[in-house]
Amino acid sequence: MHSKYFILSIFAPSKFRDMYLLETVSRKEIKKIHILKAGPVYVFDTYIVSEFNEGALIDYSCFIELYSLLDIYSNNNDTYGYISHRKNTYAVKAADFLKVQSVIDKKYPVAVVTYNEDASKMFEFEKQLYKCDASLFNSLDKAMTWLSQSFTKAC
Repeated sequence: MHSKYFILSIFAPSKFRDMYLLETVSRKEIKKIHILKAGPVYVFDTYIVSEFNEGALIDYSCFIELYSLLDIYSNNNDTYGYISHRKNTYAVKAADFLKVQSVIDKKYPVAVVTYNEDASKMFEFEKQLYKCDASLFNSLDKAMTWLSQSFTKAC
């Protein structure tokens, strides 16, 4: 069966599926929560964090929503960033990601939190597509610290 989309699957092992952001100490720092079709996005002072739902499909409209939130909350701050907290398994339409990259005005520093080898390898592929500052972490706290202390621009 041929698909007209190149889909990237993001895998998260089941033992980490209970690690929701709302269950961490950092929940006290959340400024606002947006519920997208794909899952919640949490707004902090220096970054936003997504926790996409199990089985979600991250497509063009989802990417546009994410970049719109980044544009709104960054207030033109070049170090404002995005954390992809990959605690669930979901799919990304890579072609849609590339389309969005051609229409956005600004790129942001990205931290990706994964909990297994397959997801880490997928990140390396995604990083080549993004072509900007993106770092991989194995804990949400480390990603949050990196973006809170980051003084570099995304590109």
